[in-house]
Amino acid sequence: MADSRGGNDIGSAEAMAPAAWRGVIAALLKYIAARGELAQIEVHEATTHLVSAALFGIIFSVLLFGAWVLLVPALVWLVCDWMGWPLDRALIITGASHVVLAFIFLKAMLNRLARARWFTETLGQFKKDRAWIVQETQKP
Repeated sequence: MADSRGGNDIGSAEAMAPAAWRGVIAALLKYIAARGELAQIEVHEATTHLVSAALFGIIFSVLLFGAWVLLVPALVWLVCDWMGWPLDRALIITGASHVVLAFIFLKAMLNRLARARWFTETLGQFKKDRAWIVQETQKP
Protein backbone atom coordinates (compact mmCIF):
# COMPACT_ATOMS: atom_id res chain seq x y z
CA MET A 1 0.00 0.00 0.00
CA ALA A 2 1.50 3.33 -1.05
CA ASP A 3 0.85 6.66 0.57
CA SER A 4 1.31 10.25 -0.55
CA ARG A 5 4.89 10.32 0.82
CA GLY A 6 5.96 7.47 -1.40
CA GLY A 7 6.48 4.82 1.29
CA ASN A 8 5.08 1.29 1.22
CA ASP A 9 3.11 -0.45 3.96
CA ILE A 10 3.08 2.60 6.24
CA GLY A 11 -0.63 2.17 6.86
CA SER A 12 -0.18 -1.40 8.08
CA ALA A 13 2.67 -0.35 10.40
CA GLU A 14 0.50 2.39 11.85
CA ALA A 15 -2.33 -0.08 12.37
CA MET A 16 -0.04 -2.54 14.21
CA ALA A 17 1.51 0.06 16.53
CA PRO A 18 -1.61 0.81 18.56
CA ALA A 19 -2.26 -2.90 19.13
CA ALA A 20 1.28 -3.40 20.40
CA TRP A 21 1.01 -0.36 22.67
CA ARG A 22 -2.28 -1.60 24.12
CA GLY A 23 -0.50 -4.62 25.60
CA VAL A 24 2.27 -2.48 27.05
CA ILE A 25 -0.22 -0.01 28.50
CA ALA A 26 -2.33 -2.82 29.97
CA ALA A 27 0.76 -4.34 31.60
CA LEU A 28 1.82 -0.94 32.91
CA LEU A 29 -1.62 -0.32 34.39
CA LYS A 30 -1.58 -3.74 36.09
CA TYR A 31 1.87 -2.98 37.45
CA ILE A 32 0.75 0.37 38.84
CA ALA A 33 -2.35 -1.20 40.38
CA ALA A 34 -0.31 -3.94 42.07
CA ARG A 35 2.19 -1.44 43.46
CA GLY A 36 -0.67 0.77 44.63
CA GLU A 37 -2.27 -2.12 46.52
CA LEU A 38 1.05 -2.98 48.16
CA ALA A 39 1.56 0.66 49.13
CA GLN A 40 -1.93 0.76 50.67
CA ILE A 41 -1.17 -2.31 52.79
CA GLU A 42 2.08 -0.81 54.01
CA VAL A 43 0.48 2.57 54.70
CA HIS A 44 -2.01 0.75 56.91
CA GLU A 45 0.84 -1.00 58.76
CA ALA A 46 2.75 2.27 59.14
CA THR A 47 -0.38 3.98 60.47
CA THR A 48 -0.78 1.23 63.06
CA HIS A 49 2.81 1.76 64.24
CA LEU A 50 2.38 5.53 64.36
CA VAL A 51 -0.88 5.29 66.32
CA SER A 52 0.77 2.94 68.81
CA ALA A 53 3.76 5.26 69.22
CA ALA A 54 1.46 8.28 69.51
CA LEU A 55 -0.49 6.51 72.24
CA PHE A 56 2.69 6.05 74.25
CA GLY A 57 3.55 9.69 73.62
CA ILE A 58 0.18 10.76 74.94
CA ILE A 59 0.60 8.56 78.00
CA PHE A 60 4.02 10.12 78.57
CA SER A 61 2.60 13.62 78.34
CA VAL A 62 -0.41 12.95 80.55
CA LEU A 63 1.69 11.27 83.20
CA LEU A 64 4.23 14.03 83.31
CA PHE A 65 1.72 16.85 83.31
CA GLY A 66 -0.81 15.20 85.59
CA ALA A 67 1.78 14.13 88.10
CA TRP A 68 3.30 17.54 88.51
CA VAL A 69 0.18 19.65 88.38
CA LEU A 70 -2.33 17.55 90.31
CA LEU A 71 -0.70 14.90 92.47
CA VAL A 72 2.73 16.07 93.45
CA PRO A 73 1.85 18.95 95.76
CA ALA A 74 -0.85 17.06 97.62
CA LEU A 75 1.11 13.83 98.02
CA VAL A 76 4.31 15.53 99.04
CA TRP A 77 2.55 17.56 101.66
CA LEU A 78 0.78 14.46 103.04
CA VAL A 79 4.01 12.43 103.24
CA CYS A 80 5.95 15.29 104.79
CA ASP A 81 3.23 15.83 107.37
CA TRP A 82 3.02 12.12 108.20
CA MET A 83 6.78 11.37 108.30
CA GLY A 84 7.98 14.73 109.62
CA TRP A 85 10.31 15.23 106.64
CA PRO A 86 11.40 18.60 105.29
CA LEU A 87 9.20 19.62 102.38
CA ASP A 88 12.00 20.60 99.98
CA ARG A 89 13.74 17.18 100.04
CA ALA A 90 10.46 15.36 99.57
CA LEU A 91 9.63 17.49 96.54
CA ILE A 92 12.99 16.69 94.93
CA ILE A 93 12.63 12.93 95.47
CA THR A 94 9.05 12.90 94.20
CA GLY A 95 9.86 14.99 91.17
CA ALA A 96 12.78 12.76 90.25
CA SER A 97 10.68 9.61 90.49
CA HIS A 98 8.03 11.03 88.18
CA VAL A 99 10.64 12.12 85.68
CA VAL A 100 12.06 8.57 85.68
CA LEU A 101 8.60 7.10 85.04
CA ALA A 102 7.94 9.59 82.25
CA PHE A 103 11.24 8.74 80.55
CA ILE A 104 10.46 5.03 80.75
CA PHE A 105 7.34 5.68 78.67
CA LEU A 106 9.29 7.96 76.33
CA LYS A 107 11.85 5.19 75.80
CA ALA A 108 9.05 2.71 75.07
CA MET A 109 7.61 5.09 72.47
CA LEU A 110 10.98 5.61 70.79
CA ASN A 111 11.65 1.84 70.77
CA ARG A 112 8.35 1.23 68.99
CA LEU A 113 9.26 3.81 66.37
CA ALA A 114 12.73 2.33 65.91
CA ARG A 115 11.37 -1.22 65.47
CA ALA A 116 8.77 -0.19 62.93
CA ARG A 117 9.47 -1.47 59.44
CA TRP A 118 8.60 1.34 57.06
CA PHE A 119 7.46 0.23 53.57
CA THR A 120 9.96 -2.63 53.35
CA GLU A 121 7.90 -4.69 50.90
CA THR A 122 7.25 -1.78 48.56
CA LEU A 123 10.89 -0.70 48.58
CA GLY A 124 12.01 -4.31 48.03
CA GLN A 125 9.66 -4.67 45.08
CA PHE A 126 10.89 -1.41 43.58
CA LYS A 127 14.49 -2.68 43.82
CA LYS A 128 13.52 -5.90 42.08
CA ASP A 129 11.68 -3.91 39.41
CA ARG A 130 14.67 -1.66 38.79
CA ALA A 131 16.98 -4.67 38.49
CA TRP A 132 14.59 -6.33 36.04
CA ILE A 133 14.26 -3.15 33.96
CA VAL A 134 18.05 -2.76 33.82
CA GLN A 135 18.38 -6.38 32.78
CA GLU A 136 15.70 -6.03 30.09
CA THR A 137 17.08 -2.79 28.66
CA GLN A 138 20.60 -4.21 28.37
CA LYS A 139 19.49 -7.14 26.17
CA PRO A 140 20.69 -6.89 22.55
